[in-house]
Amino acid sequence: MQNHHEKARDMARSVLPSTTRRWARGERARIHRAERARTRALLHSLGRLADPDDFEGDLTWQPKRDMAEMIEERRSSDKVGPLIRWATRTVERDPNLASAPPQVRLAHFRCLLPPGVIGDHAITHLRRAVELSTGDDDGG
Repeated sequence: MQNHHEKARDMARSVLPSTTRRWARGERARIHRAERARTRALLHSLGRLADPDDFEGDLTWQPKRDMAEMIEERRSSDKVGPLIRWATRTVERDPNLASAPPQVRLAHFRCLLPPGVIGDHAITHLRRAVELSTGDDDGG
């Protein structure tokens, strides 16, 4: 990377997708297959009842926690080192930014990063890095 007027854009694009994308796709498919099987079994049991009002099953989508864990695992494999180092150096070089609260820092980087999916992806990683570095993380 070079130091130029598009540095922020290059840094946002450097957050390469995880190397575990193939695993994540397989895990997502497994989670959805298991949920469809569960729902299908409940629907079959519902169909066997004489009175549908006697059904006591839950047909809402259940594996939200499984999906959240899979997403967190995939995101933890994203390559964010260059982005975090650039943001850290940017904050260190600007005394106003260094003394600013995390929300102001994130707003500053939100203005620098390109709009759209790439910028949003990069800002989520920066948000997490800022929370962990300032101790604002709630631990869960």
